Amino acid sequence: MFIREAHGHALAIACTACLMYCNTLDGSFVFDDNPAITENADCDPLKSDIHDVWQNNFWGQKMASPTAQHASYRPVTTLTFRANTWLHGMNPWGFHVTNVMLHSVASILFYFVALEIHGSDTPRVVSLLAALLFAVHPVHAEAVANIVGRSEVLSCIFMFASFLSYARGCQGQSTNAFWMALCYICTTVAVLCKEQGITILAVCVVYDIMCLSAGDPLKVFLELDSEYVYQELLDEKIQQLRAKRLSPSDVLENPTKKNSGSHTEASDGQQTSDHASDDQSYSKQKTLPHPCENEHNAVPTKYFDPIPRIAVYVFVVGCVVQQRLLMNGDETFTVDEKTNPANHIEDFKLRTLTKGFYVTLHGWLLVFPYELCCDWSSYGIVNIESYRDVRIAAVALCAGVTIYLCWLALDISGSLPRVLRAKLATGIALVVFPFIPASGLLLEVGTRPRGNRRLPVLTTFPRLHQVGFVVAERVLYVPCAGWCFLLSLWAWHTWTRHGRGATGGDDDAVGVWTPRHALVAACVVLLLSYSATLW
Repeated sequence: MFIREAHGHALAIACTACLMYCNTLDGSFVFDDNPAITENADCDPLKSDIHDVWQNNFWGQKMASPTAQHASYRPVTTLTFRANTWLHGMNPWGFHVTNVMLHSVASILFYFVALEIHGSDTPRVVSLLAALLFAVHPVHAEAVANIVGRSEVLSCIFMFASFLSYARGCQGQSTNAFWMALCYICTTVAVLCKEQGITILAVCVVYDIMCLSAGDPLKVFLELDSEYVYQELLDEKIQQLRAKRLSPSDVLENPTKKNSGSHTEASDGQQTSDHASDDQSYSKQKTLPHPCENEHNAVPTKYFDPIPRIAVYVFVVGCVVQQRLLMNGDETFTVDEKTNPANHIEDFKLRTLTKGFYVTLHGWLLVFPYELCCDWSSYGIVNIESYRDVRIAAVALCAGVTIYLCWLALDISGSLPRVLRAKLATGIALVVFPFIPASGLLLEVGTRPRGNRRLPVLTTFPRLHQVGFVVAERVLYVPCAGWCFLLSLWAWHTWTRHGRGATGGDDDAVGVWTPRHALVAACVVLLLSYSATLW
């Protein structure tokens, strides 16, 4: 049943994604498509050897060459361009078809990612909602319609594959080496599609800590209180038993009692009273085996299993990053003022505020994607030159909302259920971490001599990391997945809060408008408005 339903959902998602972007198939090569494809000999099998793809940057120039104008190294993306050229020459129609198909694949994979994060306690239609929002979100227009935006889509596909492999490898009592190895491979390929693929590491770590483990990073890593973990297991076990209409004593005293054919069923009223009395006696006696009762009297292994696998993951990915940085050589790359004016602001605070406004504008495009632009450079956004600029309030608001959501996700005081906090944290991680490399708020990567070698290091102020754009909608391709997941999480949380009888009446009554009806209408309107924007 699940497989049939999943196949139906995947087909609906693929058809929706293709329908939304089928109007891009007649497009031609524009903007960066020309230097990256038509003018790049690496994309033509007749002009270069395939080995050159692994030695040149994204624009066909030798890596670390004094004449190189860019440090982007994306050989897997270039290989797909080369495959397109081998199949149908420099016909843009085939390139656009490939982009649309890849977007469909990414949307389907995101459906399974949402299923994994939501878990079995959430209906699959909630994950379908998240995937449909992702498939039709207008901010993807640049990544899908522009052929060179394929690097974003390809990297996203392998990032999702890496996440799913990581989640599969963490199932069971121990870590599965095969799935973890596949996760490492997918992460490496994602980096070779576009550099931001490395950020899936942080998403997997957050998911591991919050969803797969105890849900509290302090308890997981510091091993402070085994009683905390015991109480978590105790509460969850009671809830599971109550959901099955069983009392704890039913399971403890006679596990096979509920299956006995000779057992005489009691009345409903008697069962209710028995359950209440059993719960009371159960809480006093604590007859369930203590999960920490083992030969070492320690917290169960599964709560600290993430530590070794995360350490191995960090080590493997760190080696990939180190090798990638070494490929840049000793050359430094600067961005001209026309491309990114904020990089050339002398005052550090004003430069930071301006780049913070760029981040805020990216966030606004996720929430309200109705004022899109193909090129935000060439002084299209005025720098913040005074502390009286009203845009500083927008930056502060964006930072405040982000900090508040993070606090909700990490709050261990119990204001939100642990499962909800875990899902919220993973969704936030999927928004924030993939966007960090494009935010311009990282420390700049440079080189420092060490003997006869020059090793890549993170330099310090006053220069922030320079990116070659002001605002680029294409870099929101992966963060949009996190945003769509958060929307689906909010929708499901709202739906459960306004359950049957919550308003004092029958939600199914004919002619009665309920909050659930309003929620469904809002989701439909949102999907239709996103779709209309693309057309």
